[in-house]
Amino acid sequence: MILIDHKDRRPIYEQVIERFQQMILCGALQSNAPMPSVRSLAMELSLNPNTIQRAYQELERAGYIYTLKGKGSFVSETAVAADNKRQEFRRTMQAEVDKALLAGISAEELREMLEGCIRNSRVAAFRETSVKEGDYDNGRACEKQFDKVLAVDDVTVTIKEQEVFGLIGTNGAGKSTFLRMVSGILKPDRGEILVDERKVYENPKAKADIFYIPDEQYFLPNATPKDMARFYKDFYPKFDMPRFDEMLARFQLKARRKVNTFSKGMKKQLSVLLGVCANTKYMLCDETFDGLDPVMRQAVKSIFAGELAEREFTPVIASHNLRELEDICDCVGILHQGGVLMQKDLEEMKLNIHNIQCVFQSPDDERAAFELLDIIKADRRGSLTTFTARGAEEEIMLKLNSFSPVFSEILPLTLEEIFISETEVVGYDIKKLIF
Repeated sequence: MILIDHKDRRPIYEQVIERFQQMILCGALQSNAPMPSVRSLAMELSLNPNTIQRAYQELERAGYIYTLKGKGSFVSETAVAADNKRQEFRRTMQAEVDKALLAGISAEELREMLEGCIRNSRVAAFRETSVKEGDYDNGRACEKQFDKVLAVDDVTVTIKEQEVFGLIGTNGAGKSTFLRMVSGILKPDRGEILVDERKVYENPKAKADIFYIPDEQYFLPNATPKDMARFYKDFYPKFDMPRFDEMLARFQLKARRKVNTFSKGMKKQLSVLLGVCANTKYMLCDETFDGLDPVMRQAVKSIFAGELAEREFTPVIASHNLRELEDICDCVGILHQGGVLMQKDLEEMKLNIHNIQCVFQSPDDERAAFELLDIIKADRRGSLTTFTARGAEEEIMLKLNSFSPVFSEILPLTLEEIFISETEVVGYDIKKLIF
C-alpha cells in the first residue's frame, strides 16, 4: 500500500503523509474507510511507530482523517473538499503576493508580514499545545577508565522515553562501556547514570527494568534456548514464555538445540527474542544488527516497531553503521574517543539542513546572499556555487530567490551527508570515524 523511498531527502513521515493524501484524493481510500493502525503500518514498513503517529497527526490536522477513541483513524468525508479549499486559498495568496511584489514590497518584507500575521492569529494560538516529554536515561558527565585507557570521557546524554536512540561510533569509541554503565554492570569513575531518576549501579529494582544485549551475548554452557528463557525468567518476572515459544518457531530456532551450535546470526536473533520477551521497559543493544542478514534485520526492526506501539518500550541501539539506524531511530548521538561529538533529532536535522546548487548573477549577489544565510560550507566551480545551509527550506529559497539567481535547485542530502556537514562544523571529519 505505502512505499517509502529511502533515497528521498524528505523526512519519512512527510512521505507517508504524501502517499495517503494521494490515495485519498484519487479515491483509492474512500470516505470513512479505516486507516491502517499505527502498529500494523509501522511493522509492515519496519519503521518507528512515532514516525507513523506523527504522519497521522498531521493528516488529521489537515482534515484528511479523523480519529475515534478506541476504534482507530478513518478517512474524512471532507478531505477532498478541504484540499480544493486549500488549493483555492493558495491561488488567492499567490495573486496577493504578486500584487505586493509589483507594488515594490520586497520578498523579505513579505515574509516578515506573513510571520507577523501567524504570530498574531488567534486561530494559531488556539491550536498550539504543549507536550511534556519524559526523559528516562540521563548520563551526566560520566567517565570510565581502564588502567591508563580512558574509555568514556565526560559523556552527558539524555534519552527520551518511547523513542529509539542510536549511538554511533567506531570500534573503541566507548559505546560498549557506556551501555554497560547504563545497565549497571560498570560503575562510573565520575558522574552518575540515572534511569527514571534512580541510580542503576547496585540497584536491583532499577536493573529489573533494563535488558542488556552485549555484542557477544553470554549463554550458559550447553544451554538450549529454552534453558536460557527459564534462566532469564528468574530475573525478569514479566518474562512471557508462551510468546517466546511462538517467536522461536517464527524465527525457525529450535528450542532444544544447544546454543553453542548456533551461528553468529542465530545467536543474535535469540538474544533479541529473549530481550523482547523479558518485557523490560528499556533495552540496550550493542551491535545488535551485526551478523544479521537483511531479511532478519528488517524482521528485528519490525519487532521493535511493534513493541513501541504496544507498550512502554525504549531501545538504545549502538552501532558503527549509521545506515542501519536511519529508518528506526528518533535521535542519534555520535561517540568518538570516549566523548559525545553531537546528539541530534533525526527529523529535525533533515528539515533544517539543505544542499543547494546556484548560479548567481554576480559575485556581489553571492556575497550578499551568504550574509543572509547560515552557511555551513560552500564550494565554487566556475559560475556554479554549491553550498550547504542551515534553516527551513522555504526560508532559504525565499532569501535566495530575492537575488533572482540564473539557476537554483535543492539537491538531495543523505543522512550521512547531513552528519558529515554537522560534524565538520565542530572540527571532525566523520568520514574517517564511522564510514
